Amino acid sequence: MAPTRILVVSNESGMGLGGVPVFNQLLTEGLAANPNHKVDLLYVTDNPQPHGAAVVHTVPPVEGEDKMLTILKAAQRDPQEFGLPAMGSDQYDIVIGHSRFSGPAASAMQSSWYPDAVHMNFLHTSPEKLEQAKITDPNDPAMVEMRTEAGLAKVKIEKEILSKARVGVGVGGALTEDIRRIQAMTAQAKSWHDLMPGGETVKTFIPPSPKDQLNVLLMGRMDDHMKGGGDALAAVKHLHDGGRNVHLTIRGANPDKLQETQAEADKLAGGEGRVTVKPFTKDKQDLVDDMHANHVVIMPSKTEGFGLVATEAAAHCIPILVNRDSGAAKFLQDPDRGAAHLGKDSVVMTPEDASQRHIAWADAIGKVADNWADRKVGAHELHNVLKNYTWENAGTALVEAGVAAKDGMVRGSKQLQLGQVKFIADAASLTSPNATTGQSGSHQPPAAPVPGSPKSAAKPAVL
Repeated sequence: MAPTRILVVSNESGMGLGGVPVFNQLLTEGLAANPNHKVDLLYVTDNPQPHGAAVVHTVPPVEGEDKMLTILKAAQRDPQEFGLPAMGSDQYDIVIGHSRFSGPAASAMQSSWYPDAVHMNFLHTSPEKLEQAKITDPNDPAMVEMRTEAGLAKVKIEKEILSKARVGVGVGGALTEDIRRIQAMTAQAKSWHDLMPGGETVKTFIPPSPKDQLNVLLMGRMDDHMKGGGDALAAVKHLHDGGRNVHLTIRGANPDKLQETQAEADKLAGGEGRVTVKPFTKDKQDLVDDMHANHVVIMPSKTEGFGLVATEAAAHCIPILVNRDSGAAKFLQDPDRGAAHLGKDSVVMTPEDASQRHIAWADAIGKVADNWADRKVGAHELHNVLKNYTWENAGTALVEAGVAAKDGMVRGSKQLQLGQVKFIADAASLTSPNATTGQSGSHQPPAAPVPGSPKSAAKPAVL
């Protein structure tokens, strides 16, 4: 059987460059790990890095020019300039792009270079939610208006890309709901795929007992309002005020402002010795050491497209607490994906009243200490579930969904454990973001496809 030929297009790719570049490297390596895939990666760099078994092709960066524009301009040139196959039919089966970062470039390359290929476009953030979470003062009408307009502008960009992509891909259930909502705004029904990002395969780790002090870890920038550091610090103060001995470590401060950030954190936590602020690091071992020195990893973000921090910690058998508005929370509550029985303890149902968020987090953190024996068992169970979600599995399921879309029919698909795919093809499922009905089983014929259009299918409710 001939291998499936895949072209991955990205403006940036690699560790230490931000969320999407890291995701792209892991996804590319996972795709290329399958011997039935032939993977080429095209990205902007003058210092290419290995990406597993993928063949790396580069576009030279232009001084002073955004790499998103550089990769888009590359679509106007001959692909052979970058070592790619000549323009024409039957060169690639799938072309992959990432949201507004490289989605427009991937779309242009697919249409002008490789018209037979299926364009699959990822959504990495929820456009409106991301902007709404940046509102620090909901009583400031100018701020609210500015963020609302910014969110709508980003939706417009994503809508344009998704209207051209054969398949929209969400990183987890929360972003898949956004994909389907945005797709419903376009002139023609589109297929979608719900991808579960891979995790590390690590040996079982047993956290120490928290009998004297519960150690809590937050991995996220202290200066980013959306990451919820303020809520975590307020929760620590609330717990200490109630007689609880809790210590919080925050990894992700600006090294140049470490002393200033530590002083601010001490103040918000109610005193010195309750929190340790550590600088941002690109060293993976630093993060592993942080996880192994703590009893629970928390993700108190206002909103999170997925939240790889949570699954990384869970892969190490560390109990986790995640915000309800995240892809990680969707995973932990999804009966199809094997971890729903663990969701009740791991998802923090924060109230709508932002002034009370820290209390919900304090209660959840306190319950970890109160139920330590059960939480250790639950963490081990989740660790075992996550072994069935590798990057190779994610790539295998993604390609199955892409190949299925080559017939031009509309269908939904969802990655399950071990790279299996659940195809969803009834009209109700395709128009309802919350539908879970469908047919499961990897490499089984997809359920009967449903041609669709906004004229014949109701639009999903706005989130």
